[in-house]
Amino acid sequence: MGKQIGLAQDVWTSYGMQMPSSPTRKRPGQVRDAIVDVLRSSYAELPVSEIHRRVEEKLGPTPESSIRSYLRLNRDGTFLSPKRGRYLLAEPPGAYHTTPLLPPTTEFPEFSTHGCTVFHGDCFDWFRSRQSSSIHAVVTDPPYGLVEFSEKEKAKLRNGRGGVWRIPPSFDGHERSPLPRFTTLTSADLADLTDFFFEWGRAVLRVIVPGAN
Repeated sequence: MGKQIGLAQDVWTSYGMQMPSSPTRKRPGQVRDAIVDVLRSSYAELPVSEIHRRVEEKLGPTPESSIRSYLRLNRDGTFLSPKRGRYLLAEPPGAYHTTPLLPPTTEFPEFSTHGCTVFHGDCFDWFRSRQSSSIHAVVTDPPYGLVEFSEKEKAKLRNGRGGVWRIPPSFDGHERSPLPRFTTLTSADLADLTDFFFEWGRAVLRVIVPGAN
């Protein structure tokens, strides 16, 4: 099995952290990257107060509530919390993961046809059930319905009006399917997408073989 590749810091993020920023408004993903960087360099669990102090050293004034919320939301995924109010990275840099992060007995409903097997489940959970360096290719179509497949937006889709969905005009007599229009996404929605793709890329990085497609 291959060696786990540590989280690579995005070049633009590294550059952006050095730029002056508003004390109250951070660029999407900036606080997240700072938290990960702090825990990556510590190699040990830290209390929230210490994480907050080190993040502020990088970014300037930052609400502790933002840091605390992000840690809680990503506990048992990106972060582990062995003790109340203390966190560390789930996968330290350079760590080996030759076994799945979830037990091999974890069950996902599956269907097989023509030599292919389809598993039904959350992609993050399924990746955690795989061995490292065990997948040779990934075919994907983001952004996975973080907004457009919410109950609220699906109701608007069924009503044929409003929301993120638009009905494109017919073409050559063929009625086309509705398409989401992402120009309606808010800054918070875009921040959620940024966080999602960061975590998704991190999960994929563990399971793909070097040079995978």
